[in-house]
Amino acid sequence: MKILTKKLMAIGISAAMLTLGIAACQAQESEPAVSEVTQASEGEAPAAGKIVGGWEKAYTTDINEDLTGVFEAAMQDLVGAEHIPVALLAKQVVSGMNYCFLCQSQAVVPDAVPYYTLVYIYSDANGNASVSNIVNVPLPGQAASGDEAMLGGWEYIDPAEVSAAELITSATDGMTGASYEPVEVIASQVVNGTNYAILCYVTPVVPDAESTLEVITVWEKTDGTVSLGDSVEIDVAGLSVK
Repeated sequence: MKILTKKLMAIGISAAMLTLGIAACQAQESEPAVSEVTQASEGEAPAAGKIVGGWEKAYTTDINEDLTGVFEAAMQDLVGAEHIPVALLAKQVVSGMNYCFLCQSQAVVPDAVPYYTLVYIYSDANGNASVSNIVNVPLPGQAASGDEAMLGGWEYIDPAEVSAAELITSATDGMTGASYEPVEVIASQVVNGTNYAILCYVTPVVPDAESTLEVITVWEKTDGTVSLGDSVEIDVAGLSVK
């Protein structure tokens, strides 16, 4: 009887250990991926989600006929600078619709250098559109303003020259806690290597998380390694009016 009891106890312990082992493996496999980098393709439907400040994330680089109509109607009387929409970043349902566009802008003067702006447009229920505000995309070390000059050594960079997704992927490799969705490389800065200012959506990896729109600095050192530097969060709601 004692021998049988010991055998039953041993079988019970082994079964318990096997169950715990299976549970641990399942828990490990179910952990969410973090620091994931995603990027919308041209023509892709707007990415939905909440942005801190009550606006809805509506990121798309497909500026379709409807969005073009709203933008052109609002901008028709503005002079002094040309604004080309490159992405819709966010929208807000009001009595009509508020839009936040990322634009490549340029003063209408000889040898003007392009820069990036946030152009806010209100479209009412009757299809009338007007500009609510235009601000520079703020860069690390400087505040948002209407001045097109880039301070702190930042300079415009053609986004075709570098890959925002590759830079963010390399800089966040191994990091946990948030996903990064790059939108555009906004500017560069020569340091001991090069700093790149990249506009990104940053979303914590938790249920029902709200995204923030941030300009992230990625430092590419002379040896080719990259790392995250300073960042500045864009107050999408606060910048929507003058």
